[in-house]
Amino acid sequence: MYSKTKLAAALLCLAWVGAALGAAPQDPRAHNPDLLPKSRTLLSHRLVQPTAMLPLVSNADVGDADSFGSKVIYEGVVQTGQVIAQEDCSSVTGLGPDDRCVTVNPQPASTSFDFNDLGRITLPAKSTNDLLCFHSTTFESWDFLNEGASAADAQIFFGETATIENQLLNDPSLIDPNTGLPFNGKLTVSIGPSRFEAKTLQAGADESRNQVESRTCLAGAISKSSLSQDYGLPDSIVNKFFKQPITVRLNVHGNMRLALDASLIFGVRFYGD
Repeated sequence: MYSKTKLAAALLCLAWVGAALGAAPQDPRAHNPDLLPKSRTLLSHRLVQPTAMLPLVSNADVGDADSFGSKVIYEGVVQTGQVIAQEDCSSVTGLGPDDRCVTVNPQPASTSFDFNDLGRITLPAKSTNDLLCFHSTTFESWDFLNEGASAADAQIFFGETATIENQLLNDPSLIDPNTGLPFNGKLTVSIGPSRFEAKTLQAGADESRNQVESRTCLAGAISKSSLSQDYGLPDSIVNKFFKQPITVRLNVHGNMRLALDASLIFGVRFYGD
């Protein structure tokens, strides 16, 4: 029987691919609001003076004039349930409401998973002014095992996202440029570390991994700048976005081949300005 303590690690390592396991890793620059866009340099004319005690600055000077000089405000912490992968999920007991078990397909077939809303947090209106940032930590583990009679490729791909819900996004005229469809009250952003590993295993060979990975944000999970530049939202929405309650839901997805006893837990501490 699989130890639920061990489950506290890394099925998330199976995630961010959305396509067949043999596909190349996705360009991390694609639809990722946490990266500083090249167009940011075009905002050098924008001047912001947060307080009388601070100098007048532009995006060209400090990269993010909106948050310059602001104090960090911690917004809370949230953690997903545990995602595990087993050859037989019927042997796994004690799963909580946000835990998930993935039944691994017989080798050498790959196995995919996509789970949404495994942890959630609701931030009151006006919790932050200009951005929502994060520290994320992932506990992950897996065992590669080639049960076949010849060499085979083992792979694992994972990713973590956050769905951000805000009532201002319910307007059907607002279109998400990433999907071409209305936002329907929410948008989804990449938020945690992602992993792609691939190697050739000889017949009967196995290899185990157990690790913890952390990262912090750059441009933010979401910000006034990304709402405007990446999502094309009008100022009438951008300027009110953080004045509304915001619910954040954590998601994990991935793909694996020749991986057994995989496990993932993913947690985030949010902060703003």
